[in-house]
Amino acid sequence: MARQCSYLCHSFKLCALIVFLICGMLLGEEITDEDALQEADAALAEAGVDPEEETLPWKITFSKAPMTEIISKTHIASDARARSQNIIIQDLARKGKYEEALVQAEALGLDPVLANKVRGYLASPMTIPRVPILGFHESCMIENVGQYEEYFENAQLIADYFEEEEIKNYEAVFKRVPGDVWLVLNVDKLNGQFVKWVSFVQKHKARIGGFRLSDAAVNNYDIKDGYAEIGHELYFYYLTCKAMLPAAPVGLTVCLMADRSDERWLRAMPFEPDCVFVWNVYTFDANFQKIFKICSPWHETLIIGGMYGQTYRQILEDSKSERGARFDRYEAYINKIRVSEFKGSVYVLRKVR
Repeated sequence: MARQCSYLCHSFKLCALIVFLICGMLLGEEITDEDALQEADAALAEAGVDPEEETLPWKITFSKAPMTEIISKTHIASDARARSQNIIIQDLARKGKYEEALVQAEALGLDPVLANKVRGYLASPMTIPRVPILGFHESCMIENVGQYEEYFENAQLIADYFEEEEIKNYEAVFKRVPGDVWLVLNVDKLNGQFVKWVSFVQKHKARIGGFRLSDAAVNNYDIKDGYAEIGHELYFYYLTCKAMLPAAPVGLTVCLMADRSDERWLRAMPFEPDCVFVWNVYTFDANFQKIFKICSPWHETLIIGGMYGQTYRQILEDSKSERGARFDRYEAYINKIRVSEFKGSVYVLRKVR
């Protein structure tokens, strides 16, 4: 109750500030009030954002600041506060404080019915639905609708930012891809948008074929310790995915590494995914039988994830025409991994640089 009262108080102050600024516009007066700027800075600081951060879309001094800049700053302060409240959810999840995370999410609009489903899975993990991968999973991975190739029936979509323009792009992908669309969850980029992510999934769940957890910087390639905390956070998302779409498989990305961090990463996960996407295998010429032998103890369903068709060094120098020319070798690659007992492949169509 105290937290809600505090939030209402700050919201009232922000609304009063905006009204004050708009009145100044109607009167035709330039707003140079130092107090107004300081109040916007205080809202940012409260949300954990440095008001003087160079990367923010403003750089206002406390002298002769145009009113439009002040209003812009207060809007960004409001957005920063909302994001900070969502980041609290992720921080609580990473600490394994799932009930507190759910309470915070409900305060921000999470459906209580959905929250209670997650609570049910936490209380009885044996009731979490396991979903086998039927047949051979074959898809491409994209970031926007322009990268999609008609060659593929299914796609894996990196959806980690949920503002108006990004949502339009994601919805365009749903319209263009004839088969299943899996959502790739980038935990680091999702920062501060947990409730928006849930709302998006709930709205489009009829088109979502599955989920892949962890990509980008949150994986055992880029991170070498702290796996237990990451496991807690991924478990929270895993349960949320299961609560939203019980019939959809939820997979986990694991990078094949010589330092055995792949095994430590898997052991740190407090859940068993429906499949494992084997990352860090880029070229069609890889020894897939050997790779399967190494990875087969990980899970009964292994899918090659992040296939570019060449070495990583070549990827960095690749052009669109060269990327398209590799399709003539794609079918031979698919036959090789089928023989090696992999259950699918994710071919990357996004730009690396």
